[in-house]
Amino acid sequence: MTTASLAVGDPFAITEVATREKLEEIFGDIKSHALYDHELYGCLNCGICTATCPAAHYYDFSPREIVQLLLTENLEGIYDAMQEKIWACAQCYTCAARCPFHNSPGGLIMLMRETAIKHGMQSAKDVLKPFTRVLMKLITTGNQLAPNMITADAFADWGPGIAKINAPL
Repeated sequence: MTTASLAVGDPFAITEVATREKLEEIFGDIKSHALYDHELYGCLNCGICTATCPAAHYYDFSPREIVQLLLTENLEGIYDAMQEKIWACAQCYTCAARCPFHNSPGGLIMLMRETAIKHGMQSAKDVLKPFTRVLMKLITTGNQLAPNMITADAFADWGPGIAKINAPL
């Protein structure tokens, strides 16, 4: 089911809308994951995870916000975060190394990503779309690249000589 969103900056955006049952199912899948209890112990709300997060410096992203959403079981907030925010994480796990409670926001985000893929969320499809061609090549030929995937315009920073190298023998 889709609906028009009144998001700031893009009033004509189309976003997915989930029913309460779907939200509970998604959160249930996250919470029932074997690693969930290992990644989330509690939160002092100190913000060290966000302060040390490289992604938080460049994107509208906060590991602390993700932890708080999961701790408070804010189903709508979790679903909204799964639309875009979880994909900003670089999975460097600096947050886990710095957390005084030994939480792993990066691990929780990985669980949320897995759940988004499992439930076929549009955000997961959009993020994985660029990798489809490479994965299909790997599955069908055993190689990541094919000669037709390497074009001079894709490597403009290699200089004008790339056209000669790319030319057929």
